[in-house]
Amino acid sequence: MTKKYIATILIIIPVALLGAGAGVYFFWQNNNQDQKSTQATTTDQPAEQNNKQADQSAILNTSDSNIATDTSTNTTSYSDTNSSNTNNTSTQDTTAVDTSNLDQGILEGEVRKNLDLYYTTVNGKKIYLDLYRPVDISQKLPLVIWIHGGGWQAGDKANGQGKEIASYGFAVASINYRLSDEATFPAQIQDVKAAVRWLRVYADKYGLDKNNFGAWGDSAGGHLAALLGTSGGVAEFEQGDNLNYSSQVQAVCDWYGPTDFSQVDYSQYENYANSVEALVGETDAADLMQKANPIKYVDNNDPPFLIMHGDQDSIVPISQSDILYQALNTAGVKAEFTKIPGAGHGDGFEFGEHVLGKVVPFFEQNLRD
Repeated sequence: MTKKYIATILIIIPVALLGAGAGVYFFWQNNNQDQKSTQATTTDQPAEQNNKQADQSAILNTSDSNIATDTSTNTTSYSDTNSSNTNNTSTQDTTAVDTSNLDQGILEGEVRKNLDLYYTTVNGKKIYLDLYRPVDISQKLPLVIWIHGGGWQAGDKANGQGKEIASYGFAVASINYRLSDEATFPAQIQDVKAAVRWLRVYADKYGLDKNNFGAWGDSAGGHLAALLGTSGGVAEFEQGDNLNYSSQVQAVCDWYGPTDFSQVDYSQYENYANSVEALVGETDAADLMQKANPIKYVDNNDPPFLIMHGDQDSIVPISQSDILYQALNTAGVKAEFTKIPGAGHGDGFEFGEHVLGKVVPFFEQNLRD
């Protein structure tokens, strides 16, 4: 499928290019220069909304925009303070953990590690995750699931910042998933959801609070985290083992992830075009592009979102985050959109003020009572 063919099946929105980005892989963290804005779009999904409500209930039974500028970091945040969403509230499980029956992991500094735990097998191939926990595991831990970027073509669970917050009282599961060279969409989101279900199955073994799972990803991982958050109850994405467990999460942090593939001028974003083509393949591309769009499934049953994007991103236009935020806001979902001045695609998102000042408090607020 050529880029010309892609362009003919998509709605092209003109974007202003401030500089040409380069990189071997789409969404790797090292580019800068571009800024966009576009209109918000939403799609009503009544049947999927009902499925989300049922999915959320299963978890709990078994276990107008304001703008604020942070002058210390020069970031601008847009947040919905009038959310009508009351369907994703959950209660923290403060039950003391019986450590005699707990997998303690390997203690390394301030973190306990369990590496290379396989959560599913697809076509004879095992897919793994790494689990990080703080030293104190006397009470059940809220879990953050880290999903790596790499344009759905590269990357590994060993990379990324997610594991860094384990020392702040969270369990962190960093997961692998099938890349686009071995399976096209929806394999990636199917794997992510399988990992969530597996983690709920073994929550007691590792001292996890199964009622309080969050997702966090960067770039392609941000896309999958957002899709995980909005697509609860979509049967096509629920494949594999442990289907009687929920894949719902209670909070999502999306770092500069793509959203609606049809809202990008591919002539200006070549890496984006190449990665999307690899993800959806040659057959029924337009249909798969819409199925992969987190905005397609947005409704007021979705969990709270924190979206962060650099305004000089030359790989994924910032408009991709803006339209997701607008859709969430319109649906009444609690959401915050923080634009990072001068930050590119990963550049400017190093572990530090953005993680400690934004991400950790976000998960504290939404995964703890």
